[in-house]
Amino acid sequence: MCLLAQLSAFAQIGPTRAVLTECIKEEDPSKCTSDKLKSDVLALITPTIITNLPPSAKAYFSVSVAFMTDANGTVIKENTLIKSPSYLLNKSIKSYVDSLPVFTPKHPSIEERRSMHFVSFTLLRNDETLKYYVAESIDLRERKIKPDYVLPDEASLYPGCEKTGNYNNDFSCTQKKVYDYIIKNYKVPNVKASGQIKMIVTFSIDTKGVINIDNIEGGEYWFQKEARRVIETLPTFTPTFYKGMAIAVSFNLPITLNLN
Repeated sequence: MCLLAQLSAFAQIGPTRAVLTECIKEEDPSKCTSDKLKSDVLALITPTIITNLPPSAKAYFSVSVAFMTDANGTVIKENTLIKSPSYLLNKSIKSYVDSLPVFTPKHPSIEERRSMHFVSFTLLRNDETLKYYVAESIDLRERKIKPDYVLPDEASLYPGCEKTGNYNNDFSCTQKKVYDYIIKNYKVPNVKASGQIKMIVTFSIDTKGVINIDNIEGGEYWFQKEARRVIETLPTFTPTFYKGMAIAVSFNLPITLNLN
C-alpha cells in the first residue's frame, strides 16, 4: 500500500468562527463565508495585475490572506497577513479586508471570542489559452507545486512530536506519524478487487485536537469504511494555533492502494 499525506488547505471551520451576516441564513454559514471571501479576492485579480506579474509568477502564483475578527466581529486591521507576488494585489486585498462589514460573532457559549479567517489558493496558467484557473489539490501534486501560503504559528502535533517552533518541521513530524499509523493499521478489505484504488480523505482537527472526518472520495464502500475506521482511531492531537488562538484546520489525505 502506498499512501501520501498533504495539507492542501487550512481554514478555521465549523461553527467556531464569526461569519458574514449575509450568510447567516444559508445552510452552511461558515462555508458560505469562505466561498464569498475567496470569490471577492479572486475578483481583485485584474488584467493589470496579471500583466505586471514578475516573470517567476507567470506560470503559476499563490495568493494567501489571513485576518482576525474581534469579539464583536470587527476586523482587527493590524493582524492581517497577505502573501502574493504582486504589490498591487496585496494593496487591493488589504483595502478589501479593512473595509469588510462587521461579521456576526460566534455563539456566546464559545469562550474564545476572536475568529480567524484564511483565504488561500493557487492560480495556474493554461498554456493554450494563457488564462488562469484555480488549481485543485491534484494539480498541485502532479506539478509538484508547493504553494506559498500564510501558515499558522504552530502546527497540529501528533503525540510524540516535539514542538520546534518551525511550522514546516513540526508539520512534517505529524505528517510522518499519521502516514506510519495508517500504513500499520489499514487492513485491506477481503473483497474482489485489483489494480489501483485511490481515495482522498478530508478530515479536520478541532480546537481540542480531536479528529472529525468530513468526506471520503474515491474507492468502493469497503475501502472507504476501513479508511474511516483507521482515521477515527488516531489519537488526540495538539491543536493548531495562530496568534495564540487554537483554530480548527482541515486536511486532505490521499490514500493509494496498489492491489495485486
